[in-house]
Amino acid sequence: MKFRYEAILRVKKYKEDILKEEVATLTRTIDFEEGVLAHIEELIDNSFDEISRLQRGEFLLDEIKKWRNYIIELSEKRKQQKERVDEFKKELDKTMEKLINASIERRTMERLKERAQIMERKKQEVVEQDVLDEIGLSQFLRNANILSFKK
Repeated sequence: MKFRYEAILRVKKYKEDILKEEVATLTRTIDFEEGVLAHIEELIDNSFDEISRLQRGEFLLDEIKKWRNYIIELSEKRKQQKERVDEFKKELDKTMEKLINASIERRTMERLKERAQIMERKKQEVVEQDVLDEIGLSQFLRNANILSFKK
């Protein structure tokens, strides 16, 4: 017997698979964006090192101003990048929640399928037992008839 809600179960599995792919994509995106953030922070650190180096030797005020403006620009990029990473993390959290719910729904449907299969097996066992009982009764009656004729 085919499970009554097989199509629904397939849709639940498909939905769960799509969400798993989305989680994987978001995770890769977050890793990439965090790498970009780390690179920006490295550039900021290197810029501060360059300003320190310039201040120790002969330095031009214009060059230090350029580095300072560059650091300000990088700091703004870092802020934007942190916000971007945070947005992706929030999206990942939402998608993970959807995935958990989809997984629960799929498991529920699978349990229903298992129960339906158990019920079907029990029905088949009852029918088989009825047939066996009928065969046994027929043999008993046939043997009883044979014995009564022998007397």
